[in-house]
Amino acid sequence: MKSDETGVLNKSDLYFSSPSPTAKRLYYYLISAGHFYCTANYHLIRKNYDSLLVTHIIDGSFTFVVKGRHITARQGDTVLLDCFHPHEYYTNDSFESIWVHFNGSSSREYYQYFAANSAPAFLPADFDTLRQKLTGLLDLNENSDFQTEINSARLIVDILSIL
Repeated sequence: MKSDETGVLNKSDLYFSSPSPTAKRLYYYLISAGHFYCTANYHLIRKNYDSLLVTHIIDGSFTFVVKGRHITARQGDTVLLDCFHPHEYYTNDSFESIWVHFNGSSSREYYQYFAANSAPAFLPADFDTLRQKLTGLLDLNENSDFQTEINSARLIVDILSIL
């Protein structure tokens, strides 16, 4: 699917998922994912989007707002954002990223633990594996005949373990 958001280039890919009631009750589950190429016109502000966002910056810079502080992530950085609350992110130049919005029964607790013990943007020790897992989630969506909620949940757990 293509995004119609301002600042998202047409070569970007966007996927949405509709989890089953079982997935919502038992697993981490994918809500949306994408591989975005964005220009300086990209700016998103939401009151909420019941999920956590993991975005890995491949190129450029990505600025997000946490408690009124503007924090910029750059090439190679990965960001974990709480989108259950008001949130904002944008670029002043451009960026390319692979990202996933996910939820699950312990998502909020996981984020609270993470926020208390780490910075909001970081360079994972296992950069290549993180990128492989994020790309794996996109591949599951591209080839929906192979997509299973169990495989998505496993990849999300792998991503959280790397972070």
